[in-house]
Amino acid sequence: DSLGASLEEICKVVPGGVLVFFPSYKLMDKLCCRWKQTGLWSRLCERKPVFV
Repeated sequence: DSLGASLEEICKVVPGGVLVFFPSYKLMDKLCCRWKQTGLWSRLCERKPVFV
């Protein structure tokens, strides 16, 4: 959850786009699912376009 919170804060202050790299697709899928459960995903989508 702390990674998601940090990413949300970065998206608030960075005027352009944000590129995020994950060490594996498995971790990316796990975090995306978690962020959707907690509502973070929708908050990120409100700030920036999200492409997976």
